[in-house]
Amino acid sequence: MFKHLPVPFEVYTGLLPNCNTYFIIDSSAHLLYHVPMAPKASTSKVIVSERALFQRINRKLLPDEEKLMTSRSARMQLDAGRFYIIDIRRNLLLHKDVDLVELGRELKVLQPWEKVE
Repeated sequence: MFKHLPVPFEVYTGLLPNCNTYFIIDSSAHLLYHVPMAPKASTSKVIVSERALFQRINRKLLPDEEKLMTSRSARMQLDAGRFYIIDIRRNLLLHKDVDLVELGRELKVLQPWEKVE
């Protein structure tokens, strides 16, 4: 690398598509330095709370007159699971033992770069 660069210089990145390099232009001497960049670190997943995913799913289900619900008692959890889906108009149980992450991915409200915690 360069230990010393001339005082008037400018740094440009992304001059070429998918280019992992810096181009340093020394405007006083009209020189172009080519400095390789370190490879990009792997992208980490964005954390989404369970509550946020729950709300996203409900917003997606609302036009179909369906609603994701949470069991409030131990007896209800035994019968329908922790999460279940009801039909709002008829008040019927449509799906029981719903997995939030799986349903979120199926409805495309949870993106591949997101994870639930």
